[in-house]
Amino acid sequence: MNHIINAFKNLPRRGQHNFVKILCLALGLAISSVIIAEIYFEQTYDTYFPGWERTYLISEVGTNHGETMEFTNTSGATAQGVKQYAPMVEAATSTHYFYDGAQCKMEDQNIVSANIRMADSCFFDVFPQKILIGKAKQILSQPLSCLIDSETAAKIGGNVVGKHFTLSKYPGTTFTIYGVFEAFPWGSSFHGTQMILSRCSVPYVYSYDGRGQWVGNDSYRSYIRLAKGHEAKELKPYVNKMREDHFPLKEMKNMGIELNYDFTVLSDVYTQDPYVKKMGWIMGIIAFVLLFTSVMNYLLIIVGNLVGRSREMAVRKCYGAESKNIHAIIFSEALVHVGLSVVLAAGLVFLCKGTIENFLSAPVSTLVLNRGSWILVAICILVLLVGGLLPGWLYNRIPVAIAFRGYNENRNRWKLGLLGIQFVISGLLFSLLYIVNGQYQLMLGLNPGYDYDHVAIVSIDASNRDQRNQCLVEIRRMPNVKDCSSTFNVPLDGYDRSGNMVGVPGDEKNTFNIMEMSGVDDNFFKMLNIPIVQGSFFTERNDSCRQVIIDERGAEKLIKTWHWKDGVVGKQITCTGHDNNIFTICGVCRNIRWGAVETGGDGMNEFPDLYFYSAKTAYYMLVKFNKLRDESLSELQSKVQAMYPNNKVIVKSYASELANQYASQLNFRNGILVAGIVTMIIALFGLVGYTSDEVNRRRKEIAIRKVNGAKVKDILRIFLKDIMKIALPCIIVGDLGAWLIARQWLMSFSEKITMTPLLFIGVTIILLVIIGLSVVINCYKVANSNPVKYLKDE
Repeated sequence: MNHIINAFKNLPRRGQHNFVKILCLALGLAISSVIIAEIYFEQTYDTYFPGWERTYLISEVGTNHGETMEFTNTSGATAQGVKQYAPMVEAATSTHYFYDGAQCKMEDQNIVSANIRMADSCFFDVFPQKILIGKAKQILSQPLSCLIDSETAAKIGGNVVGKHFTLSKYPGTTFTIYGVFEAFPWGSSFHGTQMILSRCSVPYVYSYDGRGQWVGNDSYRSYIRLAKGHEAKELKPYVNKMREDHFPLKEMKNMGIELNYDFTVLSDVYTQDPYVKKMGWIMGIIAFVLLFTSVMNYLLIIVGNLVGRSREMAVRKCYGAESKNIHAIIFSEALVHVGLSVVLAAGLVFLCKGTIENFLSAPVSTLVLNRGSWILVAICILVLLVGGLLPGWLYNRIPVAIAFRGYNENRNRWKLGLLGIQFVISGLLFSLLYIVNGQYQLMLGLNPGYDYDHVAIVSIDASNRDQRNQCLVEIRRMPNVKDCSSTFNVPLDGYDRSGNMVGVPGDEKNTFNIMEMSGVDDNFFKMLNIPIVQGSFFTERNDSCRQVIIDERGAEKLIKTWHWKDGVVGKQITCTGHDNNIFTICGVCRNIRWGAVETGGDGMNEFPDLYFYSAKTAYYMLVKFNKLRDESLSELQSKVQAMYPNNKVIVKSYASELANQYASQLNFRNGILVAGIVTMIIALFGLVGYTSDEVNRRRKEIAIRKVNGAKVKDILRIFLKDIMKIALPCIIVGDLGAWLIARQWLMSFSEKITMTPLLFIGVTIILLVIIGLSVVINCYKVANSNPVKYLKDE
């Protein structure tokens, strides 16, 4: 205990740089612990409930004329069908997207916002979330009945059972709350789902009921849980039997389509995603190098103190101190330093949590205070052991006689080695930062094939076409508005999309997938500057329009498949998902990019686009301003909200929504920027300490050189040369590491920057300039001082 008290008393002791040690350790611990907690959180996704390792998501896999298809959605009958045929399936359920951000109007006229998902009566058999009120199986077997989560129940207040609500999107339909379940935690696929509505409500809210369908209407998420001791590969013969009994296999074969199922452990759907895995090990490297840098800097300062403290330890040995006593002193100091660093790191994290959480998948408190907390504790203990045992071993190695004769003349390889490691890490992080920022800027600047400058997206929840038409008329009258149009689909990630199959009447063997733009108005192509390269715009402009416009990719596929030498304009095609599915192509438009430029996913973003006409104003209204400013969006929001005070109005900048597709890349860039700055600060602290020690050690040599005619620049050149000899190769090693990491990361994008040598050379020069300036500033005072000052004691 006395050693610990003395360690606190010695904190302000001059020459030991204790506050620098604590600050550098705190910075490293703060950032690396948050990154490690985030990695652990992502790698334990969907493992919060018992039996998670036996719970599988069913995906559709197959081919269409040799082209691979894979969809995470299935038909309505799939989940219970698999359970019916395969005896090892313990439970099965299917869910259906219903309504996000639904404005639920309660009986007392209060509005409660909720994300609503449909599920069958077996949902809580597969996902055993705690039921606080009601009988879940019974509730989910009744039409228009639902359970709400505990957080939403608290917002509503009182006894929620039996309360009714309506949705303006479904006039005349009343929904009833019969139960409450414990809110899904962070790290769950269902986190943020506030209501579970019975799946048997489908015929009450949709015009089409596909719950019993085996093929098509692929809009359900299907899950199963296997009995203990069984694996997914055992399902194959039972699934084949199910397909034989319920699939039109002959007709599908004639069409060139093969459809089967794949079973993936639910947690693997997220954790084994290629981009998530890649980001996991990249962020792991960054966390390691940050922690390593801070610990190395701690050791660097301690090694720098060996000159002075070795005499102190020698005196203690002369008065009878044993090896264990020296270890106890150093370990107590390390305990105090690490303890204060942990406290400071925790304070920094929670003070900056608002900013930090922009980069994370969950709140800081959820990440840090969860099942993975033991990892953070283990890291602190590891840092304590390294910082407490290694310096004690170093001090015990120095003989008393050598310490008194001048240990300061010993070699400084230790310090140069530790400093070199920090330079390697700085080079790695700043080169990686340069590449990530370049890729982010490239993605933002790519031409998507249409003009979205100064465009806003407006949507009115639960509005009908007449209301939207009236709204667009009023918007056009605003002074800063240049043009307007509308569409049912916005070609950005996060917005509704649907895919169908295109073929030719009379030919059921040849089909291909398309992305459907369900309805665009008269002004859509003109306002977004999407040229019609063949044919013309829709000539039948009414609700019964049987014309379509296809993009160049789709036109090329049609020509290649059916050998149409005279082009596609005027030709008839079929499109699934429509009652009368025969349409005439009136025009061909330029290709546009749907969504982000990331690779992977379900491949739907690469499908050709097929455009349908909408005679009335579609759901998404696009407003082009002469000059789009923040106040323009506010004015538009206020105007539309005033027209429809009881509806939820959303107004967003198109450019902002496009940029949001790359939010994860932006967060990655900002994270590397923070890590790079912290690493550079720590490295500069270490460099300042090293140069100060070197200046003190060689001050008489400097004085003698000055007496013999050396100028200030000659003295500075000596120190710069010594540092640059270690800095340049180390930064180059860091550049190589950044190149290897960035090469893997860039494979996630279909469009990517070119990593030229000039990029790395530029980063290397910038870092060398920073290091050189630091050395010059730190050495200039001694290099410019009177040599007599350092020789007078000789």
